[in-house]
Amino acid sequence: MKLSEQLTDVERQRITSERDAKTEKEWRTTLQKLIDEQQEHITQLQQQLENTRQTSNASLKIQNENQILKKKCSDYELSLEEVGKQLQDSKLEVDGLKENTGRLKEAVWTSDKDAVECHQCSKPFSVARRKHHCRCCGEIFCSNCSNNEMPLPSNKKPVRVCDSCQAYLLERYSAT
Repeated sequence: MKLSEQLTDVERQRITSERDAKTEKEWRTTLQKLIDEQQEHITQLQQQLENTRQTSNASLKIQNENQILKKKCSDYELSLEEVGKQLQDSKLEVDGLKENTGRLKEAVWTSDKDAVECHQCSKPFSVARRKHHCRCCGEIFCSNCSNNEMPLPSNKKPVRVCDSCQAYLLERYSAT
């Protein structure tokens, strides 16, 4: 009996070994599938990581370009403000020159017949107090109130001007 018992034991061991081998083969197959899936997942993650790096680099380039453009924009705004101020100052100068030119053009030569007294001091004219026209404003003054000579924009040679026109002309010449 020993031999048949041994055969039975060997047969049981063979069946158990076959079952264990089959189970182990199934495990290996399952584990190999898991390994393959994990490898595929790792490959996908590596591709995503590379895409993220490229996107990050592109984002950094765009941020740098944005900073450069912001700086340029700020510089342009400052330049425009400066140009605006200069234009405003120039416009004020032009307006002042137009006003001054208008003042010079509006001067009307007063008739000798209409003047009986000095336009500034109101003293009456006589043989001793003679009439003098201001070559700038055209009014008639006594010699004390028009004892100044200044060149006019229309005449380089100094001509007789009243006290107020002299002050105006001095201010105008000193501004330019």
